[in-house]
Amino acid sequence: MKLTDTGQRTASRESIEVGFDVGGTFVDVVVHNVTANVWRTAKVLVERDVETSVLRAMDVALELGSMRPEHITFLAHGTTVATNIVIERKGARVGLITTRGFRDVLEIGRQNRPSIFDSRIPRPEPLVPRNLRQEVDERVGPTGEIVRPINRDDVCEAAKIFRRSEIEAVAISLLHAWVNPTHEQEVADQLARLLPSTHIVLGTAVVPEFGEYERTSTTVVSAYVGPRLARYLRRVSAALRERGITVPLLVMQSNGGLGTTDEVMRRPTVAQFSGPAAGVIGTAAVALSVNERNVVALDVGGTSTDVALITDGQWRVRHERAVAGQPVLGASIAVESIGAGGGSIAWIDGGGLLKVGPESAGALPGPACYGRGGTGPTVTDAHLLLGYISAERPLAQSLALRRDLADAAIAELASRLATSPESTAAGIIDVTVANIVRAVRRVTVEAGHDPREFALVAYGGGGPLYANQLIAELGMRRAIIPARAGVECAIGLLSAGLRLDLARTHVAAMTPSNYGGLSELLESLWEEARERVIAQARVGSDVTAALELDLRYRGQNHQLTVPLCESRRPSEADFDAAIERFHAMHKRLYGVEARGEPMQSVTARAVARVLKEHHAFDSSAGGSRDHGSRRWRIGSGWVIAKVAERDSLTTGEVLIGPALIDSDDCTIAILPGYEGMMLEGGVMVIAAR
Repeated sequence: MKLTDTGQRTASRESIEVGFDVGGTFVDVVVHNVTANVWRTAKVLVERDVETSVLRAMDVALELGSMRPEHITFLAHGTTVATNIVIERKGARVGLITTRGFRDVLEIGRQNRPSIFDSRIPRPEPLVPRNLRQEVDERVGPTGEIVRPINRDDVCEAAKIFRRSEIEAVAISLLHAWVNPTHEQEVADQLARLLPSTHIVLGTAVVPEFGEYERTSTTVVSAYVGPRLARYLRRVSAALRERGITVPLLVMQSNGGLGTTDEVMRRPTVAQFSGPAAGVIGTAAVALSVNERNVVALDVGGTSTDVALITDGQWRVRHERAVAGQPVLGASIAVESIGAGGGSIAWIDGGGLLKVGPESAGALPGPACYGRGGTGPTVTDAHLLLGYISAERPLAQSLALRRDLADAAIAELASRLATSPESTAAGIIDVTVANIVRAVRRVTVEAGHDPREFALVAYGGGGPLYANQLIAELGMRRAIIPARAGVECAIGLLSAGLRLDLARTHVAAMTPSNYGGLSELLESLWEEARERVIAQARVGSDVTAALELDLRYRGQNHQLTVPLCESRRPSEADFDAAIERFHAMHKRLYGVEARGEPMQSVTARAVARVLKEHHAFDSSAGGSRDHGSRRWRIGSGWVIAKVAERDSLTTGEVLIGPALIDSDDCTIAILPGYEGMMLEGGVMVIAAR
């Protein structure tokens, strides 16, 4: 087991924080002895059973130094389980109950397509087949009035069909239930009596917002993911208790905050984008440590690349995402994800062009060079052939890389392109970089930001390899590499606090006469969010809450979220200030504002948090001072690059490119004409000379 120890062991009573993040290839483990300010990290290969891999990672954490289970005071987990359940189509067998006439809303969807001129793009299959989408005769009006009562015989007939089909979960999404949930609750109560062992999810409990398609999709995803995610979290929690760990397991949510397992099981979709969120939190902390408030976060892992924008020290939150084509409503950090990771497989399309991803070799069988059965040419194989990484330096867990297998995998692709394996490998890297550049442009240029005004924070196992090339191509000011970039998402977990987001649709004109009703709704959301966070944290005074509002010009079908206030009940001045913020935001994003147009509120939001003290990662030098060299291909030519061990570099030390800096969790590449400086705490900054 390859471990990193950045300090001396301590005895006696200790306060220890542990974070472990599941990626596509590794489970990253970080242990922080708060008492002694000692940090240790490890990477554990993901096996076929994610649960087993996580518990192996926890055992590794317990082995680090003299730590005992009772010393652990904080335990946070970032997981891809909820996402993978949908991507792999391995969720529960779900039935859907909806209002008569709305059976096909999941297939009708919206008119938008990823490529507007391509009529052949297939829509993703609904998670519920049509025969399991059952209608009930009922109707609630748009203002909440009961137009037609529930036909209970329809509910009984649906229950019979579900029983015969051995349904595990039922999603209930009725028209206009977001404004009056009475009918959804009545259906749920009746189903609970008829199908007592079935997991039932109400749309109003998961997402009381309008947008019938997105609301129904979110409810279905919650029912589809819920049973398996709950089993996973319960088993992991039980196994941790068996190991003597008594602190509650906290799970990273899409919104950038942690939640207890009970809260996450209550609303499974909050963990749908758990993976990238912790890295963005860690990025913000690293950026502030080097006086940067405007940065692009770049996380290159084994299966994907995640890109996010941080402006003025804050990341952006969006309220609708899609996982495997299925829309999900709910607060999540705005992350652009593409299939470009170390395990991404290179291939040739019908026109003879070289492509990379989105298919990935993952951890099993993994890249060909892992020697675990993979045969497809991957990005990692290309990096090995070109000298970015070395076969003489094992990856985590002493995983020896085999150049011969990488050569064989890429040679087969090269023969079809009628070129050499090295040139093909260089092409794979060029295509991957081009894909990442497009992703960065989407979160900067397409959102009205100039990338030249931003720095790049690169992490994950692959991010530091691309950082220098990306800032060169995009004209960004400099690249920042965190102290343990390869496990930055796990480190970010230790900076996250509890967070809960609540939302409720309220469409009304933004006029003083309507402020009273809107204030009452916001106040109730503020109180509910705060109480639920207090119940999770078992604290009172440390909980903060804030209110937000989705606004739009009347007639628009999209809205913008603006901050409102941090008090329980907003004042008229708070609403007026929010309107001004909306105008300014609309002008920045779309180039126009329409102050004379009537405005509407759309959704009221409350955010409650328990902030956690941030501890900066402290990496101490202590490795070998012997610097070597290796051949490294940059573009079409080979150079002799200086090679250094990251842990041997001291604060203020400068390496001039071409140079490669190796560590247990990643490799940093510095191009000719650039230099890398080691800052205090182990952060490296790369900039033009």
